[in-house]
Amino acid sequence: MARAIHAVLDRLREDALDERDKGSEFEQLIRAYLTTDPEWTTHHQFTRRIVFDTAAGWSANAEETLAGGVAQRVDIGYLADAAIDWSQFSWTTPEIVVPTGKKALRPHQQHALDDVRTGLAEHDRGQLVMACGTGTTFTSPRIAGDLIGAGGTVLFLVPSIQLLSQSLREWMANAEVDIRALAVCSDTPSSPCMQNVCNTAWHRVTPPSGYPARHVTRSAGWPPSAV
Repeated sequence: MARAIHAVLDRLREDALDERDKGSEFEQLIRAYLTTDPEWTTHHQFTRRIVFDTAAGWSANAEETLAGGVAQRVDIGYLADAAIDWSQFSWTTPEIVVPTGKKALRPHQQHALDDVRTGLAEHDRGQLVMACGTGTTFTSPRIAGDLIGAGGTVLFLVPSIQLLSQSLREWMANAEVDIRALAVCSDTPSSPCMQNVCNTAWHRVTPPSGYPARHVTRSAGWPPSAV
């Protein structure tokens, strides 16, 4: 879909009367995106600024400013990978964007779900091992939805912010039950390399990963003493 979103933006640059018109049209596009993409439709209010941009790269000063918590950035790559069929977008109706359909489980993924269901019918825990590239990120929310259902709570742990962002997108786009995601980043690790990743990448996670403990417990319906 990367080529499709670039074609949409190229058409905007060609047809816009001036920079102000270009900005106004882009705002309509983003408004339609925010009210359609399942990753954003669960957000009922904003508590921080969000910057949508189409730039290829930002200066070090701009990146440092964002890392300080001023705003959350959503770049062109994120829009390209959104659960939106950009090939159907038209600037004659910029208030309309068409979502892509939810994926269906492939035979080996359905087999994995069936095995998990069978295993947990007799045991209270288990382990599912799938090869890389077989759809683990997509299969996991389907398994969680099948086992937990609407109104339940799932704790999903990942080793990196990048995988957190990827998993959130897959879950929100393809879950068969409504999901309200609370992304929480742990304390900055001691490794200098990982410190750099944690300090500079958190503002790229969608939804943002800066919820305080009291917000998490309140949203989950837990007592304040739970954290």
